[in-house]
Amino acid sequence: MKSDRYRAMARSLRRTLVVALLIRAAVGAAGATEITGDHRLIRSFIEDGAIVQVGWLELAASYTRQDEGRDLLTEAIASFRIGEEFEAGFTLGFLDRQRNAGDTLFGVPIPTAIDGAGLADPRVFGKYRLLRSPVELSMGAIVTLPLGDEDKGRGAGSLRYEAFLGLRKRFARVTFIGSAAVLKHDDSEAVGAAEGNTTARVGIGAIMPFSRIWTLIAEATYEGAPYGDDDDPADVLIGLDWRPTENTAIRGSVDAGLTDSAPDMQATLSAAFNF
Repeated sequence: MKSDRYRAMARSLRRTLVVALLIRAAVGAAGATEITGDHRLIRSFIEDGAIVQVGWLELAASYTRQDEGRDLLTEAIASFRIGEEFEAGFTLGFLDRQRNAGDTLFGVPIPTAIDGAGLADPRVFGKYRLLRSPVELSMGAIVTLPLGDEDKGRGAGSLRYEAFLGLRKRFARVTFIGSAAVLKHDDSEAVGAAEGNTTARVGIGAIMPFSRIWTLIAEATYEGAPYGDDDDPADVLIGLDWRPTENTAIRGSVDAGLTDSAPDMQATLSAAFNF
């Protein structure tokens, strides 16, 4: 079970969302920005039903607390529109990971401590938009490549495949987003060599503009255990999107895990440029 501290964090995030919704209702939609495909979720950026207007480049840094260990990840995210209905891109990251002996990683307890930095597993993705109105609906795929050093715990050393459906529905004051995915994890080649599972994941999110430059982002995800007999990870996220100029966004979020295998806490800060 999660400690009382992290259960309290999850409750605090829920309260923050309620307060934000009340403020949003009070200020109304006056002066709010138009939500387009260049307004995206943070954790489920790829699985959104919308596609970018032209292109998106983002540099993100995140701090993740897991048990007594931690991850520092710097990641570049690039996505480009091809034609009218297709979007493709990739993510590339550098991971600094610390774990203690006995912590669970890729489905098994590790026998020795991990402390080091290097390339994280990159992802490549593509999706095709099937519908534009009244609901945007897309289907796509993500492949995670095993380029992180599995001996150092920076990757499972095996491929991961994901096929997903994403949808988006705009209303006057909020845009709702949902996704459903099937994931195939090849058997881990990291320490312990846990069996990879075929799992499902569902996600929901909302994008709510407060003004021309401020937008609230809320997300929740639930996924089956990716490796071995691990628990099913689930988490909630609250974030803000600040647009100081038309083509730039500063985005930040706090994420709380709701199950043992989810990160205890994750904080992310990023700068994005869309064109």
